[in-house]
Amino acid sequence: MKRNSVLSTITLSVALSAILTGCGGTSATSGSDTGNDNNTPSASITGKAVDGYLQYATVCLDLSEDGYCQPSEPSTQTDENGAFTLTLTEEAKTDPNFDTAMLLVYGGKDVDTGDDFTGKLLAPKEGKSVILSPVSTLVAKTLQKELKKEKKLSKEELKAKIEAAKNKVAQVLELDPKELDADPVAEQEKGNDKLIKKALQLQKAVEAMLAAEPDETKHTERAEKIYEAIADVLQETTPQEKGVDRLLDKTLQKAEQDDRVKALLGGDQGIRAGAAAKEVAKAIKKHFDEADPNIKKRKDFLKKVAVVTREDLKKVKVAIEEGKTEDEIRGEISVDNPFAKPDFDWGKKFIAHDLDLAGIAADDTLIEKLKTLLEGEEIEPGTLFKHLDALKNSGDQDIQNIYDKLQKFVAQKEAEREAQEAQMKNRFIAFKPPMTLYLPHGNKYEEVSFNEDNTLSVHKYRAQNGTFVPKNSDGENQNSEYILQNGSWVAASDESAQPFTMNADGTLTMTEWNEKVSLLEGKDIAGKTITIPQLRNLAVTMPDNAKMYFIKVEKQKDTYRIDEPVTSHQNGEETVLHNFGEFIQNQCQTNWFIGNQDHGLAFASTQNADGSYQCDANAKSGKLVTASAQNSDVENGKIAGEWKIKEVDGQEIMIIKPYSKKYLEDDEGDIEYKIFAVKDGTLYRGGLEPKGIVRNMPAFNGAAMDAIKNSIANSWKYRDLMNEQ
Repeated sequence: MKRNSVLSTITLSVALSAILTGCGGTSATSGSDTGNDNNTPSASITGKAVDGYLQYATVCLDLSEDGYCQPSEPSTQTDENGAFTLTLTEEAKTDPNFDTAMLLVYGGKDVDTGDDFTGKLLAPKEGKSVILSPVSTLVAKTLQKELKKEKKLSKEELKAKIEAAKNKVAQVLELDPKELDADPVAEQEKGNDKLIKKALQLQKAVEAMLAAEPDETKHTERAEKIYEAIADVLQETTPQEKGVDRLLDKTLQKAEQDDRVKALLGGDQGIRAGAAAKEVAKAIKKHFDEADPNIKKRKDFLKKVAVVTREDLKKVKVAIEEGKTEDEIRGEISVDNPFAKPDFDWGKKFIAHDLDLAGIAADDTLIEKLKTLLEGEEIEPGTLFKHLDALKNSGDQDIQNIYDKLQKFVAQKEAEREAQEAQMKNRFIAFKPPMTLYLPHGNKYEEVSFNEDNTLSVHKYRAQNGTFVPKNSDGENQNSEYILQNGSWVAASDESAQPFTMNADGTLTMTEWNEKVSLLEGKDIAGKTITIPQLRNLAVTMPDNAKMYFIKVEKQKDTYRIDEPVTSHQNGEETVLHNFGEFIQNQCQTNWFIGNQDHGLAFASTQNADGSYQCDANAKSGKLVTASAQNSDVENGKIAGEWKIKEVDGQEIMIIKPYSKKYLEDDEGDIEYKIFAVKDGTLYRGGLEPKGIVRNMPAFNGAAMDAIKNSIANSWKYRDLMNEQ
């Protein structure tokens, strides 16, 4: 019997979802132990977002493959140095798009210039550490071209395609494939500037072409399309065609012949801007090639390249707005290389940059005043914003006026940030019982009702004879469930009446299961045809009153439950076990208690000289070993996990910790820490659901669910399922 909390009930219903899936189950499963019982059974990807480093940008795993971070997808934010850690729960790993989904980053600020980042970077999800950069974006777009041809791949086939994409990009950019995984900024500081030079050439060329799009709100989407166009052409390059310059040339030539590529670049305006993009890429190459090697290792070198390039991009934008010809636009790009001048006044350049960022015009005299005021400080992009107090207290009226304008600019940016946060908060909808939501998966769905008496009820339905009927127990274990509360095992409410409390912010708390539940407004589906990944990518045309939501469930504290007495089967008799000692002795070495009919895990303690094990009934911790039936391919007696008994809230609980994921999943793909505990003289099995688990799940209103049911019933994909008896 599946436990009756919202976390399990709702999560189970989207077990095949492209969003996230469940946690829970009463078969002999457990979660992995990382040394902290509060850790969720999850993995993390660390990395950096690099243009320069992107501060406070949004990072996610794009499971929906729509190019944006949806509330239902694992997401995080980069820190002030562009670094991030993205947590991937076991539920996310069960998503059908998990293996091929790309990491995605957009938003935030370029640390080298302070400008908002209006592009979009991607990278294949490969390994535990990933760098998202312009080069990784080209790899990702190249890979996506291949995945569209053949989506269902084995892990080995996918790995091979990733390597092929990387090799192709490395060949064209004249890089070693191994360099593509490196942090280009860190490599530049070591003296290897090849990767960062190519990355900047690519990204700034893309930004030059973005100048053709006057609506900056469309820049993020347009940037990805430009990379897609470049990736299109990259696949057609020969081994002799190398370098960013040649790649851009060929892309523009292709756009003249192929309307699709032309549209991706932004039409005629995009091609005009492309001419300037090539010049921008050439200028960046010149900055690197002509600079002294020692200067290139300095941390401020990239800031200098970024600031000079920023001025070029601004000139390109103005030239396009003024309707200048391609030759005139190219002529706006600086041919003079300030890096070759040892006496060039970078302090003046950086101060002018900050003033320009805030839209402030200033003459050389005022800039010199600011330089004098900041004497002794390292002047770089953003220095004026770091030292606003010095400007405020300068006593000079001209500088005071600058302070007032900078302060106003900062306040404006802060207001924009708060408005964005408010917009996200406004997407949360208050629960207003009574209300009912529906969660489909396969040929089943669940009806979840939030009732006026502050209870939640769940009704399950399955396909039968071409229609949907109430789902029976289907042989599920009907033992009662008990939850550990205040030192006692308390009977849990059944699915028809799970209590909750309403919170002041419109969320609700499932009191028995320690879960906070929020409702988030989903995408607009009224009158649209949408594809639902959890229904085998079934296309459903929605009525005008259809609505989609996301249900967010957060585990507030560790929750322990038990539900099934543990028995021993010997000589044809079933005997209930009463304590841990009996359990350990009954399941020692060859008698497994986790696994399937062929193999599983058993207890072990002291190993004998012949390789066999003895089990100590009084032990509080020990090892787990593999055990199997005859002719099984599992290696018997191999150490495969650990177990321990600890006191929780006055109760002794045995926690099982196998090393392999194959012993963590039950027949429904759910995962949790398996536990055993004694209640009223009987040993029970159950599970631990750790604090911190967060689930985001799609749900639909009744009108949308009716359309989904009709589509399922009329789809050939579901013909066999709908005719189940």
